[in-house]
Amino acid sequence: WKPEISAFYNNVVNMTSQDVVSFMKNNGYNYLIVDAQCVKKYNATFANERLQEAIATGMFESAYDSQVGVILKKV
Repeated sequence: WKPEISAFYNNVVNMTSQDVVSFMKNNGYNYLIVDAQCVKKYNATFANERLQEAIATGMFESAYDSQVGVILKKV
C-alpha cells in the first residue's frame, strides 16, 4: 500500500466524514467497507456508532449490510 492509504486505514475511525470523503475522492474510491476486522479492532458498538454518524451526514448511503460487514457508498 501507499503510505497515505496505510495511514487512512489506521486512522479512519478518528476522521470526520468530510475527511473520509475527501480522501476517497482524491484516491478514486467510491465505497467504504467496514468488515469484521474493523469491528474486532475497535469493538462493535464503536464501529456501529461511527457508521451511523457517517450515514447521518448524508455523505454516505448504505450499499450493502450483513452480519459480516457493511459497504457504504460515497454520495
